[in-house]
Parts: sequence; C-alpha cells; structure tokens
Amino acid sequence: MPPLSGHIIQEGTLNGVFPAVGFASGLIVQQQNSVVSVNIRCDKNTTFKLHTSPSQSLTEKSLFFQKTIAASTTFHRRFACPNQFLQVELINDDAAAGNVIMLTTATQGTQFDCSTFLNSNIGIDATTNLVRVGNDYNTDMVREIHPDFKKVNIQGITDQQHATEFTCGNGSTDLFANGNAANALYIKTINAADVSGGTGARAVKVTYIDSNYDEQVVTKTLGAGVGSIAVGVTGFAVLRAEVTSTGTSYKNVGVIQLTDVGGTLIFATIDAEANVSHTAGYLIPRNKHLIVTDAQISAVGFQGILRIYEYDFSTSRIRGSIGDFRLSSNNLAQTFRLNGKIGEKKMIMVNVIPDAGVPVAKTNICININAVLCPVVNPF
Repeated sequence: MPPLSGHIIQEGTLNGVFPAVGFASGLIVQQQNSVVSVNIRCDKNTTFKLHTSPSQSLTEKSLFFQKTIAASTTFHRRFACPNQFLQVELINDDAAAGNVIMLTTATQGTQFDCSTFLNSNIGIDATTNLVRVGNDYNTDMVREIHPDFKKVNIQGITDQQHATEFTCGNGSTDLFANGNAANALYIKTINAADVSGGTGARAVKVTYIDSNYDEQVVTKTLGAGVGSIAVGVTGFAVLRAEVTSTGTSYKNVGVIQLTDVGGTLIFATIDAEANVSHTAGYLIPRNKHLIVTDAQISAVGFQGILRIYEYDFSTSRIRGSIGDFRLSSNNLAQTFRLNGKIGEKKMIMVNVIPDAGVPVAKTNICININAVLCPVVNPF
C-alpha cells in the first residue's frame, strides 16, 4: 500500500480518493503524547487498523486495534497512546476506488477527557478511551450499547428424566458424546406441521460456532416434508436454535433437533411448542473470555446430581465440575456465585447425573447461568 503523505498520526487530514488497494501511514513516534484521536468516513466498506511498534521498523509492528467500518458511516474513537511508534492503516474491503475523509490528531491531554451520553451513537470498543455518562453498565450491555461485550444467558430447561447422564435441555444426549470435530449441521423435524408450508415451524435461526471457532448466525427454511435438511454450514456446536417463522399455530408442533448428517449427534433441541432451544451448553469463541457470575437454579425430581462442567473442548477434552447440586423430590432453589473466567475454545455445560436405576419422580429443572462474553485482554 502506498504511504499516506505527512505525519498522519501527529496531526493530519486525508480527504479525497480512496484507492482500491487502501492506505497505510508510516510509523510515527508518540512518546510525548498520551491520546490519539481518529475520525473516519468512507463510502466503501473499510477495515481500520492501528499498529504499534517499539521502533520505526515495519517488521517489528504488531496489531493494537482493528475495527470493520460499514460504508458511509462515521467512525470516531480515542486511544491511549501505546508508545513508542504508531501506524494507521485503512483496508478497502470492497477493492474498488471510493472517497474517504480521515482526521487524526495526537495530544498530551489526559486520556479520560472524552465523554458521551447514554444514547449517543458513538460506540465503545475494547481498547478505546471513552467515559460513558450513563446509568448501570449491565443494563447498557444488555441493550447492546457495548458491541465488544455481550450478555450471555446459558439456559437449561427440561422435564425429562433418563437413566444415564444427559445435558439439561437436550433430550437424552450428553453433549460430551458429540466429540470435538466440526460437523455439517442438519435440521431434523418429526411432525408434519413443521414444514415449509405447514401450520407449525417454517424456518429456524441457528446461532453456532463454526470450524474456525467464530460465532455465526444462519436462518434456514424447513423442507417440504419431515426429515433432515442440510443447513449448509459446518460447526463445532450450536449455541441457540430459534423458530423465526410459523404457520397458524405460531409454534413448532413437534420436536426439532440440530444434528449431524446421520442424526446420531444431537447439538441442540427445540422441544415441542417451545420455539427456542434451552440446551445448557455454550462453546466460547476464539479470542474471547467468558466471565461467569452466577447460576440461578430451580430443580425438583428424581434422585441425582445437577453438575456444572468446565469442558476443555478444543484440546484435552477433560471436563471438571465447577458446581454440584443434589436433586430430589424437594425443590432446589439456589443462587450459586461462580465469579470466574473461562478461556477461549472451552465449553460450559450443565448435565444431569441420575442415581443408579430408572428415575420415576416427576421432574422439572430450570437453570440460568449469567455471564459476559468479552475480548481477550489487550497486551498493551
């Protein structure tokens, strides 16, 4: 990429044609500055990158911050200067010439002098300096004001009882039995109403972890008849499956499952009339941490153990308990404080382990684990 003219980091304006090959500045020393401000608007989809380096050598640079900017939207952020040298790079994601305006400035002022109000359209990123003038952070996060942080609810709901260990909310299946290989995903229906033109479910949205450990979402219209249809994607795990279109019943009439090609492996289950899966398993995407705060538990039924696992999905496949709770005919109502961090490519899951023999007591289990999905801590 051709370099931008001038000291673009110190104080510079780029206003004009945005080449298909993009732009990159040189590495500019920032030792005397504390804050870098960037304002960008381009009529092409753009990836903004900020690199840092201990010297003025491009071979030693490393990525400090990256953000995808949609065409014709304004991007404005402030960053604490990661001394010594910085470089701005703009990648033209459309690979077609367009127009861009970019203003960058560096100052010696305090890094905490940029504020915005609660409903401002200025966003928040993991490594930028932006003081939020607002109310409760958790409320803002649930409202998706903080795009780099995501509220996660891991729910398991079931009234089933089985003689062997199973994952709460996923029929008789223990998610551990699925292994850790990526599989082509299929939607399996069993009721004649749950078809493309039926009175029941007609389309299902699937949130899944793909073979690169990234979270993805796809919506699939069901087939003309019952059975299995290919979703058209490959993944390690399904985080959530949701009915998004129905006929006159406004619900899925029969059970719907997310399976492998042969229907042997069950990744998620939508129980009859539920419209959404409640499978208590969550695989953490790459470059993310899951901060687990607490588990809300309500359970009554057969004799056994309700167990919360931390499962090393990608490597050793070892899973260990981080919470065991006794099930019985007496209602279990408890809040369990976890307050811990689980790393990338691991899974948190909730299983039911019945005592020996066939369970006979009436069962109802509902568990919700509250967590926050956040970026891996920036090394700077």
